[in-house]
Amino acid sequence: MSESQAVAKAVLDHPTFENIEFGRHVDDYAAVAFLDIRGFTRLSMALPTEETARLLTAVLGATVSVLRDFDAHINDFTGDGIMAVFSREALGSADAVHTRTLHAASNLMTDMHATLREDLLQAGIDDPVQVALGIYSGDVRWQHVGTRECSRLGVVGQVAPLASKLVSGEFARAWETMIGGAIANSVPEDLKSEQPKFVRQYGDREMTRRRWVLDTEGFWREALGGPGVSSVIARATPAASLLGIAPATSRRGDGGRKDSGVA
Repeated sequence: MSESQAVAKAVLDHPTFENIEFGRHVDDYAAVAFLDIRGFTRLSMALPTEETARLLTAVLGATVSVLRDFDAHINDFTGDGIMAVFSREALGSADAVHTRTLHAASNLMTDMHATLREDLLQAGIDDPVQVALGIYSGDVRWQHVGTRECSRLGVVGQVAPLASKLVSGEFARAWETMIGGAIANSVPEDLKSEQPKFVRQYGDREMTRRRWVLDTEGFWREALGGPGVSSVIARATPAASLLGIAPATSRRGDGGRKDSGVA
């Protein structure tokens, strides 16, 4: 196996489940976090290609750095987003899944809103980057999807699609973290606000799921003062070094229109 193939395997295959053979599976409990850059299609149309690439490097690079600090598995890159998994098999318990996921989300969104956005403004990009985060938890199944010749290890079930839907379209606003599933029970009532239910129709059956907006700043403040967080260092992730661009004349990528939050 070449070095590049080894790197690809490390990214795509969860080390806890690397011995699962094609056609086999392992049942697990997990929280899936899905980060999305809002309005990215518009941005990619408005900005030069090299600038779009720098933005992706900064946002996704900062996201990966924070999530991996909290023992997340980066399961997929989705063009302008990231899907990360916090697994009970890897972390030891459902409580550990909830704790790590909520701390990671709160650190990430608080940090990014406070630092990355400002650094981009100083680099001459007038507030084009707005992100949203969707988190859902529940039972999942790890198995290879595809064929024996071309497959990858996937997390199968409703959890990943719901995490994605919570952060897409009309269900998410910039700089918000939407949560659903059992992980919501780990959040004090004063640090979450319930939103209209997520509803889908299947034939004559109506399926609903509850969802909440997490107060990431409030949760992170409490986490820093709470037990079990001494090993986690809250630190900013400056974008300047990741971007590698000199200050320039400020301009808007959206033609001066307010961001609607829709790609």
